[in-house]
Amino acid sequence: MKTIIISDIKGKGESIIPYGLHLAKNIESEVDIIHIIDSRAQQGVQSTYSDSQSFTPGSKLSHDEIIDRERHYAEKELDRLLSSEASRLNYPLKINTIIEVGEVEKKLTGLLNDEGKCLIIANSKHDNYIFHSQQEILEIMQGLKGVPLLVPSGNTFEQIDNILLIPNFTSEDITRIRDDISFLEPFKSHVNAVHVEKTDEFKQNEIKDGVVEDLINKRLTPFTFELNTLTGNNYIETITNYLNKTNPDLVLMVKNNKTLFEKILQKRNDKNEKLLQDINYPVLIVK
Repeated sequence: MKTIIISDIKGKGESIIPYGLHLAKNIESEVDIIHIIDSRAQQGVQSTYSDSQSFTPGSKLSHDEIIDRERHYAEKELDRLLSSEASRLNYPLKINTIIEVGEVEKKLTGLLNDEGKCLIIANSKHDNYIFHSQQEILEIMQGLKGVPLLVPSGNTFEQIDNILLIPNFTSEDITRIRDDISFLEPFKSHVNAVHVEKTDEFKQNEIKDGVVEDLINKRLTPFTFELNTLTGNNYIETITNYLNKTNPDLVLMVKNNKTLFEKILQKRNDKNEKLLQDINYPVLIVK
């Protein structure tokens, strides 16, 4: 599975590109880093500095000059970042850098049509350059054929030993989960699947949980697995508290009509979006 990393070098926080490179090394994946310059967002501005001989400080930049400046900046920053990571990787990772003018969704769609199913890594926080809101990130990711992995700025790659699977899922989702996490097999991860029941509904669901657990144990090999039921009347608070206690290496979300992820995409609700905003862990989304 090829790894596609969406450039976030224009964001305010630390880039997630190093995280993506180290993950790709561990799964022996070729990498495409794409940096998209949205021409619609670039307007003529006064230049206060010169970043190439063609730009004079203080002059009004034309649209084409702005695009050239953005391309030059991206080339320089990506070269600098990749050079600094080369020694840390200590591995002959094949990396392709793609800098183009256009729209990120169209470029990703084209790449996925050519490459098939890929792992798509993006910063979970918008940079107001390629992505202008978290809602936009989610909407674009859910429409693509690839497997999205959202990584918060500043996350250092660690061995993926423990995966937390949330939220509620059904037995029909298990095959999709297995297919989409197959690239993680080299880590021999342990999957801790949790779902939340309100306190007064817990007992009536215990028997059903046993059936689901048996099914997952059979189909999720070679991953080890456990199923835990969390009880609480506030879904977001219950999940957040459990995340803070367990500190997983990766959070796995399943998108179906019953999950919180689907509700986030259907409703622009600040309370719902807050869960993803507060999760300071990489989140892999199974669609």
